[in-house]
Amino acid sequence: VGYCRAMHAKTGHDRVRAIYVRRDYWQNGVGKQLMTAALVWLGGEREVWIDCVRYNHRAISFYKKFGFVLQGQINFSLKLASG
Repeated sequence: VGYCRAMHAKTGHDRVRAIYVRRDYWQNGVGKQLMTAALVWLGGEREVWIDCVRYNHRAISFYKKFGFVLQGQINFSLKLASG
């Protein structure tokens, strides 16, 4: 139904690395339960970071409901080296 990966980073802040909910379970509180469990597990002692692509307005709105704010944007690209 859903998946969430949270981690204590070595850099002084914690991270929610991924949160996914199957589309047919959207609007049923699954994402809220996953995020709440992740934040409880992280403990609230350190800043929590989340990375999100800027065009995922649905996710950004979801994160804002938990008090997250936009801190900045990072632009990068990856290229697969050809053999």
